[in-house]
Amino acid sequence: MVHADRPTEGIPEDVRYSFDLKLKKYLLNFNSSATVWHNDDSYTEYDNGMNKLTIKKDILKEGMSIFLFREKDNDYNFLLEGLNQDE
Repeated sequence: MVHADRPTEGIPEDVRYSFDLKLKKYLLNFNSSATVWHNDDSYTEYDNGMNKLTIKKDILKEGMSIFLFREKDNDYNFLLEGLNQDE
C-alpha cells in the first residue's frame, strides 16, 4: 500500500479513490508494465539514497530545507506534444 505523505491527515487520496471504486464493485488490476506520471507540480521525485520517492515539495521544504527541484521529465513533455494536449 502507498505510504501517506501526510499520515496525520488520513488515507492518501489515491488509496481512498481505489477503496471507493472497490466499494462500488469496480474491478481493479495492477499493470506492472504501465508508466504513470504524476502531473502535479506540488510533487517532485526525491532519492534519499535508499528509496526513490514521489513526495510533496512542501514536505521537503519544511522538513529538510530543500528548495531546488528537478525539472519536468522530457519524456513527459514529448508525450504531451505527441498527444497534442495542453497541460
